Amino acid sequence: MKKFAVLLYVLFSFAMIHAQDHLAFKGVPIDGTLDEFVACLEEAGLMYEGGENGTALLHGDFAGFRNCNIRVETLQSYDIVNHVTVSFEAQNNWKKLCRNYSSLKEMLTKKYGKCTECVEKFDSQYSPSNDGSRMTLLYLGKCNYYAIWEMENGIIKLDIVKGSTVLSNGMSRLQYWDKSNTELLQQKVLDDL
Repeated sequence: MKKFAVLLYVLFSFAMIHAQDHLAFKGVPIDGTLDEFVACLEEAGLMYEGGENGTALLHGDFAGFRNCNIRVETLQSYDIVNHVTVSFEAQNNWKKLCRNYSSLKEMLTKKYGKCTECVEKFDSQYSPSNDGSRMTLLYLGKCNYYAIWEMENGIIKLDIVKGSTVLSNGMSRLQYWDKSNTELLQQKVLDDL
């Protein structure tokens, strides 16, 4: 019995060390096959919406925000998860959009520390003075709002992007890249050359 307990402890310790090598999303290490990772996210409360070509789309609440769209990606020919994107609900005014971005940035800073890179500006000859002009610059691709956290096990990027359905809206987007799986996939691609 004592040998079994020691073996169980060693296996559990190995699993915990292995999990720490990967960036986590909703407490789930970004690792494994697409089906395995999606199953874990469904257990964590997200709803599977569909997917194809090495991607899965999910929907649900994330970090206190409702109606988020989550995209999980693999390199199609290698079924290993390495990238997760969260798109937050679209907003049609800059004040709400910026409030969401700032709230997420503050939470990420509490969890991961100060970001390694941050740009929050408009690429314009004039300084936008109201919500309408800020949203117009976002639509024109002249809005650079992002923060990046680089860590040993991956990269997290928070940004503001223009919406995909309505010309006058934008959304916060959060992206997670697991370092070891991204490097593994890059090596597999290089091995093909």
